[in-house]
Amino acid sequence: MWQVFKIVNLFYLLVSSYAWFSFLLPANYIPLGVSAVMLILFVVSNFKMTFTPRFMLILAMISIYAIYTTLNLDIFAGVLTFFSYLPAALIFTLDKEYQNDLLLSVSKWLSIILGISLGVFFLGKVVPLPHTSFVVPNNDFYVPFENYFFYLNNPGFEAEDAGIFRFSAIFLEPGHLSMICALMLFANRYQFKDRRWLWIPLLCVLISFSLTGYVILVLSLFLLKIRNVWSMIATVIVVGGAWLFVTEIWNEGNNPANILIVQRLEPDKEKGIKGNNRVFKKTDSFYRQCVKDGRIWNGVGLKEMGDRIRGAGFKIFMLRYGAISTIFCGLIYLLLIDPKTNKRYAYSFLFIVVLLFLQRAYPTWYSWLFFYTVGIGVMRNEPFFTPYQLRKIQEKEARKRLHEHESTNRMRVQNG
Repeated sequence: MWQVFKIVNLFYLLVSSYAWFSFLLPANYIPLGVSAVMLILFVVSNFKMTFTPRFMLILAMISIYAIYTTLNLDIFAGVLTFFSYLPAALIFTLDKEYQNDLLLSVSKWLSIILGISLGVFFLGKVVPLPHTSFVVPNNDFYVPFENYFFYLNNPGFEAEDAGIFRFSAIFLEPGHLSMICALMLFANRYQFKDRRWLWIPLLCVLISFSLTGYVILVLSLFLLKIRNVWSMIATVIVVGGAWLFVTEIWNEGNNPANILIVQRLEPDKEKGIKGNNRVFKKTDSFYRQCVKDGRIWNGVGLKEMGDRIRGAGFKIFMLRYGAISTIFCGLIYLLLIDPKTNKRYAYSFLFIVVLLFLQRAYPTWYSWLFFYTVGIGVMRNEPFFTPYQLRKIQEKEARKRLHEHESTNRMRVQNG
């Protein structure tokens, strides 16, 4: 039963993140179906779990949010909201060992899928491969994809100014891929020494050439790797060296990383940075109007937004669902932090999620909820450092004690 539970979690993570095959399924009913299966597995199996007061508070918050959504939109939206968050609440109750096994299994199999995707992608650059056409239903934003089953090819991914194809694996956009991989890497705390398959999602982020993915990657390294002044200096040197290589050394700056990432970080009077393409001017104008007249609190819904308001990020989310819904989402994510979890790690993860929300705002995606919940759950009563870092620290302390012991012995011999 536990194996089935892990498969269900991997499936839901992929489907809720817009893997191409998710459009072949009745998407609006997937959260209900997955929640039903997970509840059945919880009932008929002997998973180790604890129903703490924190869990009851999470469940209450999800229920209140669902009721609010029902009153603000309709009953179907309310039911969908409840069952979108329920799976995360359920895995919150699992024993730490179960959460750790769940994290390892889902991360490993997702890395295997992405590894196959990379293999097919690079093979397709050498020899022609059979493929089919894939059209996103009821969506004219995406042009038809060439579907190679394990990865999608789309002219929209061709960065002509950089002369590079941006990899997206089985997902609709390179940004979707990089976001999922960045969350998986953070949940696994970049433990490349103990989990070598994590190099696969790291490579996926790099060749996605997603600005969001790169920024989250760098910030994650700062948050997770800095433990003292020396580690801070080492991290700054590595990041600074990479920056210098990309902007000056690699083809004198005429390379994809510089064009698609670094140059997009340059200041812009209107956008903040040049790479800020989350919303358009008319969206900003409509957002300011809704803030001024108070409609932003409950949102205006899809109908009033219409096709003229497009983009991604927190402004689109708030226009559609409202500021009150945004507050509910924040409270749920805050409650998912177990009181026994390492505080530095938990709030670092929350910070990463907030940054992602500003840029993409998909808080109901299970790829967000899953990695966030199990990543934080695994860190209950654990030190901040990874097992590899702890081993290195312990080895260093052991060498120091040995050196002090030898020095003391030498002093005793010299003093007779």
